[in-house]
Amino acid sequence: MSISSIISSLPRARRRNLNLSEVEVIIESFPHIALLLELDTNKILIANANAAEFTAYTRAELINLQIDELLPGFLDAVKSPDDGRIKNHVSTKINKRNGSCEEVLVFISSLNKQGSCVVASIESITMIEEKQSELERQEARMDFLFALIQSLQERNIQQALENALKIGKMLTGASMLVLYLANPLEPELLRRLSLGETENFPHQIPLTEIEELNAPSLWLLGRHVSNFIQKYARASNFVYIATAPIGKQAAISGLVVAADKTNNPPADIKILLQIISSTISIIIQLHSISNNARNVQKKLLYSTIIKNHIFGNISDGIIILNSDLCITEMNSSAEWMLGYAGREVNNEPIENVIIGAENLVTALQAAQEGISTPNLGNIRLHRRDGTAFLSHLHIEPLLINDTFDGVIIYLRDLSEREEIEERNQQLEQRAILGEVTSIFAHEIRNPLNNLSTGLQLMARNLTDGDPILELIYQFQEDLNRITHLTESTLEFARPTETKMESVDTAILLDRLLNRWHPRLARLNIMPQYEVHHDSPITYADPRALEQVFSNLIGNAVDAMSSTGGKLGISIRAIDTSDGRNQIEISISDTGPGIPENVRSRIFEPFFTTKNHKGTGLGLAIAKRIVTRHNGTIDINSVPGGSVFLVVLPAYESKNH
Repeated sequence: MSISSIISSLPRARRRNLNLSEVEVIIESFPHIALLLELDTNKILIANANAAEFTAYTRAELINLQIDELLPGFLDAVKSPDDGRIKNHVSTKINKRNGSCEEVLVFISSLNKQGSCVVASIESITMIEEKQSELERQEARMDFLFALIQSLQERNIQQALENALKIGKMLTGASMLVLYLANPLEPELLRRLSLGETENFPHQIPLTEIEELNAPSLWLLGRHVSNFIQKYARASNFVYIATAPIGKQAAISGLVVAADKTNNPPADIKILLQIISSTISIIIQLHSISNNARNVQKKLLYSTIIKNHIFGNISDGIIILNSDLCITEMNSSAEWMLGYAGREVNNEPIENVIIGAENLVTALQAAQEGISTPNLGNIRLHRRDGTAFLSHLHIEPLLINDTFDGVIIYLRDLSEREEIEERNQQLEQRAILGEVTSIFAHEIRNPLNNLSTGLQLMARNLTDGDPILELIYQFQEDLNRITHLTESTLEFARPTETKMESVDTAILLDRLLNRWHPRLARLNIMPQYEVHHDSPITYADPRALEQVFSNLIGNAVDAMSSTGGKLGISIRAIDTSDGRNQIEISISDTGPGIPENVRSRIFEPFFTTKNHKGTGLGLAIAKRIVTRHNGTIDINSVPGGSVFLVVLPAYESKNH
């Protein structure tokens, strides 16, 4: 605050009542030249110590001088020519005791209403300009320092170092600036970046010289040299050369060098270089941290992707527990096995979800002690709906820095393996039975042929009306039935090899219906054929499928042979829950229906409801063929009709 503003801030009444001693205190406290002037009498009433020091007069001498002797032209310039009012500042000269004078700026504050008594605050124009220049220089430095800070945000390390060096050159005013950084392969510093005419600067600084550069240094022309860089500067006729290390004293990772051949360094060159070297050190550290963070993030992302892929696709169930043995996460396989969604059991105690494992608690207690249990044995667990399944459990403690943090439970569903073992056992038994049946059927053929031939010869020797002839006909009918049963048994025991190809079920069934048409007309059975699918193609053995549908049509016709009725055949496309395309073929009749106690056994071998006609193998063979084609066959029946449903996978060329 100027002395004029101090005086002006006082109330006018207070200003009028100020005595000389109070004004003198105010004037003396001001850091610039200050005078109390009486304009009407051209007198200097008070002068502070700064005025005496600046002019080389004593205070007593200044008070004895007239105003225009000290400030020539001031009295003429202080009053406005228009209205005679006192100006608040004027430019003039001040005379010094040695006869010299200097341009000054005088700030004026009146102490009375007339303006005859004023306080003059005087500042040298040269000093003002120097202060302004210094202020501008400090502002420029602040801008450069802010720009240095901004360079820390540059992501590309090369660009960040270049920016820091350019700003450092402007900050120091040096004509040359060089950055040396550690060689990762050799114990030396290599010239990394340079600004100015630095072609002759050393390209490298050997390890033996680095120890001499572990602290900021400044060499001026004519002084003694103490290190490798200063020797180079003296030999190259530099005015000065300054250095600042990058890194810690015991582990220098680089060096910043500023030099000039014409200008002297700023007084704080070493401090400025330290700021630059610290900025470069931070840039290197930040980029190192950033690179490490990116690498860690990349590894974490990679690990997360792998974990999610394994966690989501592994067939084994995985359940993760926290240190309190409550569920924090479970994969889709575990959800499917146990019948729970992960969100439903989150934070639930594990014993509320895994039910049936009596030794689970013991294994979990061992896990809390850091002991794993790779084999808890084959245990029957219970799903959410109460159904049991055979499983294998593996308990593993989750340790972080040797501290227990949770448990991982690996859960394997063995029910499929159990089913496979049971199926293999059945297949093995069936193979043995098939082999025996095949041998038996083959061996019985010859005696049956001999009996048939003998009966034919006997019938030829008998006349019509002979009662024995009727008995022979009954024997022949029984032999034909046994022969048909033998052939069906051979076919069931040893099915022929399938020859797979794409089959249009609509064309196949249309051809079959045409073949059955005469018999359907004779029995008064009306066929009704519908195709609800543009391309009902499946991948199958056409002869095997023809055998299946012939058998089903034959059964439907037999059911309506005495009463007539309607034979319905329909083809449509269906989708499964897992997105697979399938074809459903339904064959229905309006016969009497199949009793419930018979329905459950209808696909069993040798089970038949046709007295003395059927072999009981037709539907068993049909089921085997459909199963071999990865399809299903089922029946729905009520009094007044039955429907056989055959589902086959739709043909997808990419899978074949």
